[in-house]
Amino acid sequence: MDIPPESAEATMPEHHIVKADEVDQTGTDISTVSDAQLMEEVAEGLRQEQASPAAPEPSTTPAEPTPKRPELRRDVAAPPPPLQPPPPAPVQQSIDRSADSLSLAQLRRLVQEMPKVEQPAYAFEYADSQSFPDELDEWFQYNDFDRVMLLGTKATFDRQWGHFCQQHASNIPNLLWIDTSEDLRRIFMVQCLEKVQHHEVSVRLGALENICYVVTGVWGSTAGRDNQDYPTEPDSTTAAETPRSKSLQIEWIEKNVSLVQQCSGISLLVERLCQLFDRNGSTLGPDPEGPEFERLNPGDIAAPEREANLVLTLLYFAVEVGRRQEAQYPACTNVRDALSDSDSNLLVTIVEIIARLRWDESANIPLTRIILLLWKSLLLVLGGSEQLKRAKDLLEPARSPEDDPSTRRGPFLHASPLEYHLFRQEITSKYPAYNPPPGCCPSGT
Repeated sequence: MDIPPESAEATMPEHHIVKADEVDQTGTDISTVSDAQLMEEVAEGLRQEQASPAAPEPSTTPAEPTPKRPELRRDVAAPPPPLQPPPPAPVQQSIDRSADSLSLAQLRRLVQEMPKVEQPAYAFEYADSQSFPDELDEWFQYNDFDRVMLLGTKATFDRQWGHFCQQHASNIPNLLWIDTSEDLRRIFMVQCLEKVQHHEVSVRLGALENICYVVTGVWGSTAGRDNQDYPTEPDSTTAAETPRSKSLQIEWIEKNVSLVQQCSGISLLVERLCQLFDRNGSTLGPDPEGPEFERLNPGDIAAPEREANLVLTLLYFAVEVGRRQEAQYPACTNVRDALSDSDSNLLVTIVEIIARLRWDESANIPLTRIILLLWKSLLLVLGGSEQLKRAKDLLEPARSPEDDPSTRRGPFLHASPLEYHLFRQEITSKYPAYNPPPGCCPSGT
């Protein structure tokens, strides 16, 4: 039975029905719809529910309920996420470490079965120096600076030697150094040595480059060529000291160094070395912090270093040639005598140059070449191991058969018993684990 709307309105209590978004946070009704209109909407909804057809009978087979997403309401908190069981813990498998470990017997067997690599035998000879070509190669570092220096010596020599030949040998153009006469070579060398003490840097550099190219064996004409007098089957010493492919160049190195020595050039080079590395001078070349340094061009800045390397190269070749000649002919000591008789001793000069580094760290000194020249000069002037052994045999007094080391019972101490006792106490206090040998004398004496 339908209920008229009027009676429905009369029976229902009077109140307001509002939506959630029509109420503010304090609960005040903010909707603009009237109460009568809201009641009509509610009554219409009730009539539609009563007039709807009856629900169909459920089937015999139960239907699976469809999952429905839960509704979210503003006055209810969101449902918590479904609880998921934690992942199962990994099963710890027992590891059998007995298979990885080796017993001592197995380890020894494994070491014995491993192939043994034989160590290469190094036939190193402990000598004062190597062969003559190797020692000359030791001087050059084969970098850009040395390459430019060697090429510059050749270019300067070709230019100035050509002008010299036009003045003194005009009938023979393009005359080679090895084809000219001894007198012409001597005149050219004397002129170059006179220019070594010139006040102009460019003149000195040109003269030193000419001498350096000549002393290195005029390698533009002799490098890689065989000497006509080279033996057909040389022995091992000759092949090491004078290889066939370098025999002509080595011959002219010796000749030209002898020419410089005959023209008093070795003492002149030693004097020039002293002037370059003067102990009163602060640095080799202009001071980088001075006001005149900014006005110099790069050529003037590098000129002192070039000049020093040229002088050192000339002295090194002279010393090596002197050692070679003295080894072949013990009576040939011209180069050694020239170095010893020079006003400025070469060994003393080199030691003073090295000592400057202790106080003057800014000195631009080619230390590697200075030390190499010192080593070879010591071998030339004072001698090597063989000369030292001969000197000891000559200077030591003759021994009696009782004093002969081969027949002596053991080492003899020259210290007093008190000094030896103090020495033993000091060693024992410094090294407590050291077990000194028992003394020869009883402790009670």
